[in-house]
Amino acid sequence: MTAQELKIEFENELKGTRRVLEAVDFEKVDYKPHPKSFAFGDLTAHLANVASWGLWTVKHNEYRMTMEDAQNDKELPDTKEELLTKFDSVVAEFLDILGGLTQDQLNETWTFYFNEQVVFAMPRQNVLKATILNHMIHHRGQLTVYLRMNDLKVPGLYGPTADDQ
Repeated sequence: MTAQELKIEFENELKGTRRVLEAVDFEKVDYKPHPKSFAFGDLTAHLANVASWGLWTVKHNEYRMTMEDAQNDKELPDTKEELLTKFDSVVAEFLDILGGLTQDQLNETWTFYFNEQVVFAMPRQNVLKATILNHMIHHRGQLTVYLRMNDLKVPGLYGPTADDQ
């Protein structure tokens, strides 16, 4: 897959992710559907931060995560506007860099460490697809369930939802 093809796929999915983030009600950030589940606000912050992971992945050849980093991933801005402004900024930079990567850069080994242990090492394009894109889609799906459970409008992602009828 070329950088341009990957960029087009990300552009489409990031537009859907933004629509889901727009639908979040910041008054309900403490909601949890189950004690083991993310809180609504934590899941929202986590989903919004996946674009930052993509940006890091295209700018660097590795990431060394600590437990503190994992906690910071759940920090939610005070307002939806702040969340969306940051998201839009990161997405724009990420897509700009992604579109300019060479095939050699896409094939470079990218390594993820957690507490100095190698979790995986694979070509950057595989990291972008599996760890960034698929991860984002997974959590976006979770967030749409939270929206529905809180009687909030669920935006269409691949076609209309019951809210669009």
